[in-house]
Amino acid sequence: MKAEELKELSKEELKQRVTGLRKDMLKLKFDRAKGELKNVTALRSIRRDIARALTVLNQKNKGGEK
Repeated sequence: MKAEELKELSKEELKQRVTGLRKDMLKLKFDRAKGELKNVTALRSIRRDIARALTVLNQKNKGGEK
């Protein structure tokens, strides 16, 4: 997911995206703890996607866009 794609979303859509990504990350953490995680780079990817979405959301909040 690229930042350019995220900038096109509204604040509510960004919040929903972050919530969904956090749920996905939690599932992957449980899989890792159980030893069932096949793709270990997926956690890193999701963490970065969350950071990108939160960055764009913060930029929109500071910009005064409603």
